[in-house]
Amino acid sequence: MAEQEAFNQLEIQNRQYYICGLNRRDFQLPARNVFTDMSSANPIFILALKKTGRDFKNWKAVLLNKFCEHAENWAKDQLRRKLGGNELRTVAEIRRAIRDSFDISWIPQLWTVFRGIIDWRSVSDVGYQWLQYVTCHMMAVIRMQKINETFREPGYAKYTREYVLQTYDGLHLRFAGRLSVADFPLTEVPSTTARHASRPFIDPYEDSDGEIEDDFYTDFSNIDRSNLFVWYVQSPLYTCLI
Repeated sequence: MAEQEAFNQLEIQNRQYYICGLNRRDFQLPARNVFTDMSSANPIFILALKKTGRDFKNWKAVLLNKFCEHAENWAKDQLRRKLGGNELRTVAEIRRAIRDSFDISWIPQLWTVFRGIIDWRSVSDVGYQWLQYVTCHMMAVIRMQKINETFREPGYAKYTREYVLQTYDGLHLRFAGRLSVADFPLTEVPSTTARHASRPFIDPYEDSDGEIEDDFYTDFSNIDRSNLFVWYVQSPLYTCLI
């Protein structure tokens, strides 16, 4: 396999592995799958690991920006429709309200870094529940950060930028052992154009806002996915989370 082709395959592998957990715990696996017989000391393999680390960092920033933008638009829509979106003042309340508004079309609209790679029509039910959980929970936490910045009340003090980032880094624990790349099939013809994080993460099982209601997840087995397509959303980048 030519070097350029190998690195194209690496990017595809990177995306498929990243969507499974949004963390770096398996960041060497994509390179191992592509450069199967290569020594870890080989400069090409080292370059591959650096690319994976850089890709994961960049995609995290993009996803957080998307969640930030969507949370802001959701809150404005709640206010416009007088549904009380601005009166919700806990993660659980906001997450439930977002969950009640959730539509499967949000996935290709927000998770654009995987366009052309993941076949949205073939993602497993548990795969969609993972994406739903991440989307709703992160939008709720980001909304709480906005409330903290607005009101500066002691009860909201923990909802800082750092808290949001740590929450993101601990999301994978909620679905630990339940996801694999098989839950996120590739498109028929995937298209593409490391430093290890030291920040601590928030364990959703330990955090007071991490508890998920038993009826939170949608039963995606009965939802039509045949019309899902890639959404192209052009919007200014939000700089509240980088």
